[in-house]
Amino acid sequence: QPDVVFVDTIRLAFVVGRQAVKCQLIMDMDDLMSRRYSHYLESGGELEFGLLGARLAGIGKFLPERATQWLLRREVQRLKTEEAWAAGHFDKIVFTSSVEMRRFGDMVSERRARLFAQSFIVKQRQTRAGTYQGAPLRFGFIGTDKVPQNRLTIQWLLWVWEKHDIAHKLVIAGQQKQLYKPQDNCEFLGFVRDLGEFYANVDALVAPSFVKGGVKMKVLEAVGFECPVIGNRVTFEGIDFPRDYHLRFRSEEALLSFLQGDPEKISSELNRARDALSEVRHRYSVEKYQRFAQDLFGV
Repeated sequence: QPDVVFVDTIRLAFVVGRQAVKCQLIMDMDDLMSRRYSHYLESGGELEFGLLGARLAGIGKFLPERATQWLLRREVQRLKTEEAWAAGHFDKIVFTSSVEMRRFGDMVSERRARLFAQSFIVKQRQTRAGTYQGAPLRFGFIGTDKVPQNRLTIQWLLWVWEKHDIAHKLVIAGQQKQLYKPQDNCEFLGFVRDLGEFYANVDALVAPSFVKGGVKMKVLEAVGFECPVIGNRVTFEGIDFPRDYHLRFRSEEALLSFLQGDPEKISSELNRARDALSEVRHRYSVEKYQRFAQDLFGV
C-alpha cells in the first residue's frame, strides 16, 4: 500500500477509479481542461486530440461541423463530471495557473481537496550586453503550430506583418506542420537546439495568445533569458508579473499600435522592461518552490 498516489492530469483519474483508496491522493490537474474545450466550442475551433494529435488530427477534417460541435459538447460535459468527481475524492489538486485554481474552487460546490497553484523556478540564464539600439528590431516567437494556441498566434502575427507592413523582423522558431506564405520581413528558423542563441538574437518575444488557460511557459522561459515579453492579457494569465507591466496590452489595437511605433520609442520601452523581468525572477525563486513542495508533499 503506497503512502501517496500521484495522478498526472484529469484524463488519468480513471486509474484511481471509484473505489476507496487508503492513502493520500494528489492530482496534477495542470490546465482546467473543461475550460479549454469550452473555448474551442464557443470559438468554433477544431478537435484537439492531445498526445495522439499527430495520428488523429486528420479525422477532424472529415467531420461535419455539427458532428465536431456535438463531440466538443460531450467532451466538455465529461471533463466537468471528472473534475467534480476529483474535487470530492482527491486530497490535493495542483493547477498550473492560480487563475484556474480559483475558477475551479468557485465552480465546484463540494470538495474535499485542497487546491494548489504550481510554483516554478525561473533563474537568470544569460545576461544581455548593452541596450536595445532601435531599428531594425527583431521580434521573436517560439512554438510549434501543432499546438492550436501556437497556431493561432503564428497566423495572427503573419497577418499583422503582411497587412500592416511592420518594419521590424519577425523570427519564428519551432517545427511547423503548415506551409506559410513567404514574407520578406518574416523568417522561419525551424527547430532550434540552442534556446540561448535564439533569445540572444531577438529583441523581444512577441506572444499574444488567444486561448485562455494554463501558463504560457515560453513567457517564463523568456524571462530567464532576460528577454522582454510583449503580449495581451491572456499571455500573462496565471503568471506573477507586476500589475503595471507596460508590455501587457489590453487590446489587439493597442498591441498593433506599439508594433507600428517609432523604433527608438520601442527600444526605450524594451529597456524599461528589464526591471520588471528581474522582479518576476525574484517571485519565482528556489525558496518559494521549496515551500510549495513542502506544503504539497508534507516533507
